[in-house]
Amino acid sequence: MSYSELQGKPSYAHQCAWAGMPQWSNRRWLSRRASVAKPLALLILLSLCTASLRDAQSAFSSDPGVARPHGQLFNKDRPAHLVHISSYSSGEESARRQTVDELDRALRREGVALLALRDVRDAAQTALDFWAWQLSKLMETTPKAEWPQSNVGLLWPDGTEMYSHPHFVAYIEPDGSSHPAKLPSELTNLLVGVRRDVLPVFEDMLERGLDLPSGSMAGEMSVVKAVVHYYPEPTKEETLLTHAAFHSDDSMLTLNFESVAGMHSLHAGAHGGPSIRRLTYPEDADESMCVNLFVGGYLQSLSQGLWKSLIHSGSNPGHSDRVSITLFLGIASLDQLVGAAHGGTRSRQEAAIYELLTAMRQEGCKTAASLKFACVRAMYQVGNDSVQRCKPFSHLLGVGGK
Repeated sequence: MSYSELQGKPSYAHQCAWAGMPQWSNRRWLSRRASVAKPLALLILLSLCTASLRDAQSAFSSDPGVARPHGQLFNKDRPAHLVHISSYSSGEESARRQTVDELDRALRREGVALLALRDVRDAAQTALDFWAWQLSKLMETTPKAEWPQSNVGLLWPDGTEMYSHPHFVAYIEPDGSSHPAKLPSELTNLLVGVRRDVLPVFEDMLERGLDLPSGSMAGEMSVVKAVVHYYPEPTKEETLLTHAAFHSDDSMLTLNFESVAGMHSLHAGAHGGPSIRRLTYPEDADESMCVNLFVGGYLQSLSQGLWKSLIHSGSNPGHSDRVSITLFLGIASLDQLVGAAHGGTRSRQEAAIYELLTAMRQEGCKTAASLKFACVRAMYQVGNDSVQRCKPFSHLLGVGGK
């Protein structure tokens, strides 16, 4: 199926009916269905256990007690701090302030927060289901060589091992227009919900965190890019140690919707060197409402390190497929300035991280790893003179170097 066929597709409901798939399927529930137990002889049970252990070696282990080939670098899974923001728009001023302050503290401390988003849950789940179904069908019907060779729309990159899977990429203008011009309605509906229910919370956080006048950031933040990742197979753990796996985003903030918890963060470990953790959900959280929020490199630059970007990598740690929808958030009047100062920072950071992780695998944990990792984390604050001259954010740039 070509991209032009995707653009002219029937409605999602008709596609589901044609495919025999329920329109409101919950992939998280489907991926966790337990098979019906059958009475088995002990020998058969042992063989199944052996197979399960063999499978576990090819995917990630969330059990800290299981020996792992790169155990020195990988640490226990942990949930990010959960912030409920769904009541923000209807809450009292004191409740809104409490929500924003809680989010601010989480992002300053870790560079990541887990958001409970009731208002966009249905739109997000519909979009995740649609893309998982659409991209899996395209993989079945279209050879990889026939996928479009472009930087937008449907693509299947070959450049790095970490990203060699089907994508959909769209660039979005502040006025809502996009490239490609026609987006699937499932993605459009999600974008509308995020603009209406989520971005005002982040704008309020920036105002309070930077002590800006109330209302000065209203309407300034927008979704500038949307990327869908489809992982048809489990990701091997060592793939996280390949070039370009870990990085900071060229964004102010990044929202990540996912069907399976598959984001990994690179944080400072006990001795200051890098430590890899999978970001999971709290046990009592409604997973269908959970969304990852990352600080991007551009916000680290503009805030002069007040908020530090999350160095992270996506993956598929499960035994079925995984789909994620990543929305990169920016501020139109500031993105060009920061982009000019940090146009190559992400690629340099990726290379430095790969070099550091490779050295640690080969040589073990060295004292120098702490200093090197601190330098890697500060990359979006280096060469920042033109950015820092705009002071937060003076105001929204009648600046240009003044």
